[in-house]
Amino acid sequence: MNVIRQLSAALFAVVMVTFAPAISAAGPDKIFTLTMSNVGVSGVLTATILNTSPGNSTINSTTISLAAASPWQIASATSSNGTAVVSGDFTSIAVTGMSPVKPNKSVVVTIQLKSGSATCGSSATWTAEPHTGNSLSGDLFAFGPSQNPASLQSTSSCDGTLACGQPFSVTANVSGATRLASNKDGAPCVDVNYDFTDNINTLNSTLMQADTTLQPGASFQYTVTWKPVLYGSLTPPPVGQTKVAWYDANGVLTPVVPAQACLSSNPPAAYGTLTANIDASTTTIPIAAAPPPANTPITIDRERMVVLATSTAGAWKVQRGAGGTTAAPHSAYYTDNTTPKSVMSNPLPLDPVSGKQMQMCLIDEGWATVDPSKCGATSPSTACVQKSSTVFDLGDGYMIGN
Repeated sequence: MNVIRQLSAALFAVVMVTFAPAISAAGPDKIFTLTMSNVGVSGVLTATILNTSPGNSTINSTTISLAAASPWQIASATSSNGTAVVSGDFTSIAVTGMSPVKPNKSVVVTIQLKSGSATCGSSATWTAEPHTGNSLSGDLFAFGPSQNPASLQSTSSCDGTLACGQPFSVTANVSGATRLASNKDGAPCVDVNYDFTDNINTLNSTLMQADTTLQPGASFQYTVTWKPVLYGSLTPPPVGQTKVAWYDANGVLTPVVPAQACLSSNPPAAYGTLTANIDASTTTIPIAAAPPPANTPITIDRERMVVLATSTAGAWKVQRGAGGTTAAPHSAYYTDNTTPKSVMSNPLPLDPVSGKQMQMCLIDEGWATVDPSKCGATSPSTACVQKSSTVFDLGDGYMIGN
């Protein structure tokens, strides 16, 4: 009898297992980690989702969301895999139609925050919900045991906010730092986040960045006093060795090149304003002002032009698309459709090798001998020199002292 009961129980167990419903909730075989970067001055950060599942489960869609009430707002997003769409309340992103993200593989979503929503020093916490289906369907993944809670948080890392004409303090190595009174394109000024990195004591370099998404024409002036270095001779004088680079419109740091003298020690300023729209081929520019001398460079929006000798008041003859810039149509007004568009002076030189317009230039460069001990020298016959560079920085500039 006991044998029959045991057989019946075993048979019942088999039947129950056979007809048990499928479990749709995420199990330990579907896990992931989320790593958020900090926010740069232009409001850009990245979210990296790594599939850490021990089996064969793949991620085919996901959401990424601000985890709690936050003043941060998402303006746009792009994904390395699939299509990213921002929600109507600007607090989350849906990424669908992904190629399967296998275990130990990842997907990176680049997020652009709305300008001004992430104030300097503010933080936000994020979360994500990856799915096995490619339209936010199927089983959910869960955070794995290797998830670091700190990796879910992003901080807006910048030094502060600057208005046009506002001076700012950096370090003892940097003096006279000011946001210029006008943007290089003459656009109406708005406050921008900025970040100045002083690596002079280690790499003898500096990096100035501002929110060029909000204000592409934000421009600055500052003087850097470099790390003292040894010179065996002061003939010729130890100048002309400063090198510069800058971030282009695509956010890519350009190659480092020797710094060049500014065409003028005066910052960008308006000559006058456009009196009508112009297209990309117009070579006579309607400007409510008398022209500067021939061969003077000017700027409208991001396009460099060169004034020709045949220019007259109200009708400037120009060479279009100079210095590697692109000839483009220009409205007579800025994007507010109210402020007339300025035609700006341009102190920026051309790189002598590429012929392209530089975004940094030297207003002044000087040097002085200092105590040899500052260079670690013991011989008094060795010259210890400390140089300085005063620059216009019109484009997220990187500078090296030697």
